[in-house]
Formats: sequence, C-alpha cells, structure tokens
Amino acid sequence: ALFALLAVMLIDDARWLRRGLWAVVLTAGVLGALATFQQLAGLYDYQFFGFSDVDQGDRSLLRSEGPIDPNYFGQTLVAGAALALYLGLGARRLPVRLLAFATSLACLGGVYFSHSRGALLGVVVAGGVAAVLRRVSIWIPAAGATTAAAVVFLVLPAEARGRLLE
Repeated sequence: ALFALLAVMLIDDARWLRRGLWAVVLTAGVLGALATFQQLAGLYDYQFFGFSDVDQGDRSLLRSEGPIDPNYFGQTLVAGAALALYLGLGARRLPVRLLAFATSLACLGGVYFSHSRGALLGVVVAGGVAAVLRRVSIWIPAAGATTAAAVVFLVLPAEARGRLLE
C-alpha cells in the first residue's frame, strides 16, 4: 500500500506513468527470459543469483518459480505480458514496438515453464479482455484460442497436461 501511495504521488503525468510501466514490464521480461533460458538450457541447479529457480520437488515436472512460488511467479508474469502487449500496441516506433512484443513473449515463456493453472487462466482472461477492449471480431480470438490450445496440448509435457486437467 505504501508503494502504491508513493507511486501515485510521484507519477504526475503520462510520460512518468509510461516510464514506470516500462520499468515493471522490462523487469518481468528479464525474469521470464531467465526462467525460459534456464529450462531450455537445463540449468536447474543454477539460480542466477536468486532471480530464477526451478522447483525440483517432483523430478517429472520441473516448474520455474523465479524468486517466488511458481504460481505467484506465473501470475505476475501474466500481468507483465499484458502490460507489455499494450505498450507495444501503443508504441509509435518499430524498435520500441518490437521490444514490447519480445518482452511479452519472454513473460509468456516464463508462464509456460511455471506450469501454473492460475497463470494459464490469467492468460485466457487477459486475452479475452484485450479482445473485447480492442473490439476484435469474435472469430479471431476463437481461432487463436483453438490454435493455442492445440499447440499447448501438443507441446506441454505429459505431467503438466495431467496437472492442468486435474
């Protein structure tokens, strides 16, 4: 609450709000990229100075947990991905737009490797809300959701699929 009050007191125009959002988004993007890199490289015992860790309780399902619990980590990255997406959609210059979209993808990679059901639900809800707010035709999100579900179930490890369907 103190941090929120301080932020409201310090952010007095849109330029500072955008800078604050970029700080949050880039931090989330780095954490998501670290989690993705750690999983893809198989560096489960290296913690990247405490910024990325893997829950090794069940060796059949290695869940990225960043510096916190895997579920909270995934849910935090969903918020970062949504903010990055909106920063990218509002960017005027191509390099800024590409950075925002790449950051959003890095966050979604971290969400994927957290294997968090709540975070997955958050991605679906955030995507639905974004589609409604952007007035996207209903067929585009439906096709995207169908494709994403097919890809997730083809790519997701069997243990994560079983956890998701519990």
